[in-house]
Amino acid sequence: MKKILLTVLALALVLGASSLAAANTNWEGKYSCVDQGVWKGTIYDSPIGPKPYFSGKWTSVDVNKQGTMYASLQPDGFGNYKIVKGTLYNEKGLIVGYWYGSFTLMVKPGHGEGAWTWVDAPYKGKWVGQLIKADEE
Repeated sequence: MKKILLTVLALALVLGASSLAAANTNWEGKYSCVDQGVWKGTIYDSPIGPKPYFSGKWTSVDVNKQGTMYASLQPDGFGNYKIVKGTLYNEKGLIVGYWYGSFTLMVKPGHGEGAWTWVDAPYKGKWVGQLIKADEE
């Protein structure tokens, strides 16, 4: 009886953690590097689809720059995602920078942080963000 109960409990924990991680989630945040700006995007994670990835947009608040951002992600199955390769593109689709770090759903409401670098500047900045709750979108 104890084995059955432990098995059911373990299964519930695994399914709960995987269902927490296996969902598309929307994020927003700020970055500071040579300039400062904001970013917004979505982590796409499907248990039957491709590997998780992030796709979004960034906009500088200091200079007239904006573009898109993409990252391939490595999930741990418990709501944590490590950025394997994060790339920043300008309006023309050219690579202008890179970003590194991680996202977690284990800290409420969801937290992300890491480094942000431009190709044409040696300075390494930071980014931080949080999960956008469904009622805030």
